[in-house]
Amino acid sequence: MAQIPHYYERHTEATRSQEKFDYYFLGIIIGLLSLSIHTFDPTISYQSYYLIIGTWILLLISFSAGFFRLTQTLRFKKVDLGKDHNKELAKKYLKVYYNYIIKYYKYQVLSFFLAQFGYALFKITNIYKLSFQEEIWIISITIFIGGLLSLVYSGSISKIKDSN
Repeated sequence: MAQIPHYYERHTEATRSQEKFDYYFLGIIIGLLSLSIHTFDPTISYQSYYLIIGTWILLLISFSAGFFRLTQTLRFKKVDLGKDHNKELAKKYLKVYYNYIIKYYKYQVLSFFLAQFGYALFKITNIYKLSFQEEIWIISITIFIGGLLSLVYSGSISKIKDSN
């Protein structure tokens, strides 16, 4: 019986660490968005404006998904199976909230990394003066590699989900 309080302390500490990381990650996303907008100089003649605008949109999507995920996490924590009178309804809510949390975490991470690739491509395009065809080729390769990584990532998330 002595192991149960120890487990509870570990679980509480892991939950607190995850919350800190979530807020930190949201801060990084909004900081990168703010910095990229602030350092953008519209008086300079850039090529491929669509890349920087796409990066900003992807960072906004990532921030929105993370913020929505945090609200679902708070709702998830409010459901208490021990105190709730209708346990079946509470279990249903827990399952729905958990699915939303996982789904929006995938959106958040995917859009964040695509935004980073887009920003890097924007910088590379303007340094090396790549043609539109070369940009499309690099974007296609990036989407292909991102799709493969997403499949691997989704497989690992579904294994964690199945174990719960």
